[in-house]
Amino acid sequence: MLVFEQDFKIWTLNPDDGTLNKVPIDINSDEIKNAVEPKVFKNNVEYFALSPDGKKIAAVVHGELFVIPSEKPEEGRQVTFSSARESYPAWGKGSRTIYYSTDIDGSHDIFSVDAFTGEQKQLTSTKENDLKPIVSPDGKYLAFYRGLHKIVRYDLGKNTEMTWVTGNFGDYGLENSIDYAWSPDSRWLAYAVFGPTMESDIYVADLDGNAHDISQFYGWNFDPKFSSDGKMLYFTFETRYESHTYKVDLQYKPVEYFEAFLDSLFMNDGDPTTKEKKPDDKLISTALSNVAPAPRTYPLRTQKPSLARIARRFSSSPPYSVNRTSGR
Repeated sequence: MLVFEQDFKIWTLNPDDGTLNKVPIDINSDEIKNAVEPKVFKNNVEYFALSPDGKKIAAVVHGELFVIPSEKPEEGRQVTFSSARESYPAWGKGSRTIYYSTDIDGSHDIFSVDAFTGEQKQLTSTKENDLKPIVSPDGKYLAFYRGLHKIVRYDLGKNTEMTWVTGNFGDYGLENSIDYAWSPDSRWLAYAVFGPTMESDIYVADLDGNAHDISQFYGWNFDPKFSSDGKMLYFTFETRYESHTYKVDLQYKPVEYFEAFLDSLFMNDGDPTTKEKKPDDKLISTALSNVAPAPRTYPLRTQKPSLARIARRFSSSPPYSVNRTSGR
């Protein structure tokens, strides 16, 4: 038996039959340093999301998804390993599943990953870009942009999807900000959409896709947010020169018209009769020019001598305003 080395390997040769064999050699190396090198990232977080239980943070660093403790974020666990770029992580209701966008197949699709086991699942596969997934508060649905003209609702229990609302969403599907939000009861979606002249308005849509314009302002309206009880909707209004935050009361309130208020002044203890209340016989007459410096002032009778009511005439609408002052 002949033993020799060739090409950094050990071989044997049987002279009788010419059989050549490579000798397998396995050696456990004793590295001076660990094969895994820890790295510290201080300013490279591209996207992040806090879990519903407040204990964990999903963060995308260099296109990979990590899970970090929220209380002591010294180290994180990498949960995706691919050559693709992950983005827009969103936690499921149980604070274990993370939904995110990835361009692993060229266009962006929606995936999910179990943050504990690392098991991944592909939810969508289209030629359009599916971006910015948001889970409904009850954990049943997932909403996300598809391209620049659709918002899709995905049923997480049935693994089915439907086009929820359509419109011109412009670059809302591409910017880092997310310009739509679920209502706390998971029955409504508030979203920003562009108009024909590229102004934007805030709409709300129910689960059937019935949409209502909430803002109806000129300029740009964006970043809608529901209050925690779902009764108010907040959004930002912006023009070229200034920006403001508005709130809209979503609860129905009856409109009180001035005519009804004025008619109520003629009611007698809630009984609408023609019986007139007896006014005080004393006509309040004071130096009205010192009290109300309007072009014209008119004294009115009052039942309380201690009060004078003065009607002032203006040239613009409304024609009269009423001030309250002390009488003599």
